[in-house]
Amino acid sequence: KYKKHIQDLPPMPKVIDGLRPVSFTWKDSQAAAWGFVAQEVHQVAPQLVEDKCKDHLQLRVLEFLPVMVRELQDLRRRCRNLEKRLV
Repeated sequence: KYKKHIQDLPPMPKVIDGLRPVSFTWKDSQAAAWGFVAQEVHQVAPQLVEDKCKDHLQLRVLEFLPVMVRELQDLRRRCRNLEKRLV
């Protein structure tokens, strides 16, 4: 109803391989966290990053989900194909 031009995502191994999971500490709260560096993600997949204001990038966290699911589906398909070869 609200979407148009719907297309399946292609496999995105370069996006997944280009992500660097990190642990870090927030400067303001000193809270420990896990995540990604937005500037690095922007180089790999700019559509996963939002430019909130000057010099402040923010990850579009929900946009990661379809990319991850697509890659997981592709890996499962490849595993099934390999399993068939072993039988």
